[in-house]
Amino acid sequence: MSTVCAIRYQGHILAKELAARGLQTTVISDSAVFALISRVNMVIVGAHAVMANGGVIAPVGLNMVALAAQRHAVPFVVLAGSHKVSS
Repeated sequence: MSTVCAIRYQGHILAKELAARGLQTTVISDSAVFALISRVNMVIVGAHAVMANGGVIAPVGLNMVALAAQRHAVPFVVLAGSHKVSS
């Protein structure tokens, strides 16, 4: 599943890239995350930066996804390049 990520519609772009690689993807509205999170096996997200204390600076709305994943015990993984680690 990929969320719409309104304004830039990054979710649609990601869904097209995943489909081109043969992965099944469903695009949902950002507001439907909590309702559908129980059907998800794992949440993988990117971040703007990773702080030295483990905190993450992330796109708007990602906190809602993280809380929904926590509530439904869905693994939540943040991927970021080493150049995004901040002290």
